[in-house]
Amino acid sequence: MKAYHVYDKENSGEDACHEIVFAETPAQAKYRSEAYSNGVPWTDIAAIRKPQFDQYAETGEIPRSAYIADGWYFECDRCGSFSAQNEVNGEVICDFCLEERSA
Repeated sequence: MKAYHVYDKENSGEDACHEIVFAETPAQAKYRSEAYSNGVPWTDIAAIRKPQFDQYAETGEIPRSAYIADGWYFECDRCGSFSAQNEVNGEVICDFCLEERSA
């Protein structure tokens, strides 16, 4: 199985349904996506190959550290803002909380 970054091209942010989908082809990844399941038109869904995630295909579980290394961001485990890209001792925290932690 190959990894694809699948998302709704017409929406942005959390509404874009960004996800990694494991499939053999881009069309198969689009069909298996959350965006397609939510009724997004086929032509509005993008499936971009992401070979750096192929190693996780067997389990289907990608560590947050791998997403962060690829530029993804998460909800901060401390303040809840949706801009966290720092992993510290198993927590994903935003820059603001990281600075507070260091102070």
